[in-house]
Amino acid sequence: MLPSAALVLPLSLSRYGIVVVGSANYDFTMYVKRLPLPGETRMGSSLESSCGGKGANQAVAAASLLPPEAVHILCKVGSRNDTFGNEILSNFQKTHVQYDKNTVYAEEETTTITGNAQIIVDETTGENQICVFPGANSKLTPQHVRDYFTSRLTPPAVVLVQLEIPRDTALEALKQGKRVGALTILNPAPISTDDPLVNEFYKYCDLIVPNEIELSSMVGEQCPGIDEKEEVLVKRAKCLLSKEGSITSAIIITRGSKGATIVEKQTESTTDIRDLVYTVQASHNLSFKD
Repeated sequence: MLPSAALVLPLSLSRYGIVVVGSANYDFTMYVKRLPLPGETRMGSSLESSCGGKGANQAVAAASLLPPEAVHILCKVGSRNDTFGNEILSNFQKTHVQYDKNTVYAEEETTTITGNAQIIVDETTGENQICVFPGANSKLTPQHVRDYFTSRLTPPAVVLVQLEIPRDTALEALKQGKRVGALTILNPAPISTDDPLVNEFYKYCDLIVPNEIELSSMVGEQCPGIDEKEEVLVKRAKCLLSKEGSITSAIIITRGSKGATIVEKQTESTTDIRDLVYTVQASHNLSFKD
């Protein structure tokens, strides 16, 4: 069943495109027969390197659906001589993700390197362990966000934010998104139960997209695993939607191979993410590729 009309917020047709404010990393992924236990050394069967980061990944994914130049990313990589950073920017060019060539480098400190992630994947189950070094991502500031939105000639339709950048920067991106009338979306990863700004995000966020573990952290609970019953997830999501001062209309809980559960302020329904994407497309007059 498709989500109700209450989920899709009205946007002026003069607004266009998506702005992603988030991380850009270079990833190293090792595949193993079994994930290592604490203190255990495991031998890998293969190693891959690739452009990554939650922000960059979402920008590239969005650009694959939208016309050229529709997706912009505000991020930071290392200096102009940083090999990993230049590979990320080259990938943006290939995938039609727009960025500001004058501000993307973190050159205030020449020793700052592009963020990177070390990923270990169980090749049998697909489960993984991830450690992220923020590097240049930590240099993206609230002032960078304010300057970016001030310089835009037309406001975006959607502002998408994740938490691999400083928390105050992510919050500022959501604030700026609401200031210009955009639909604001938060992917709250990574997040912890003691995050000091967690209760501020709801005031500026239309849509939140956590996985099961992140949802538990946001309500201050420990998640015992990723196979909890849907009614438990719905109860947690309702708790977030009832937060004082919250403007959040819906929470989409991503559940891996099980799809996603959508919880709205008025009704609850389970749907395929693709249905939601095309509902937003039609309501906001965004032109998606087939």
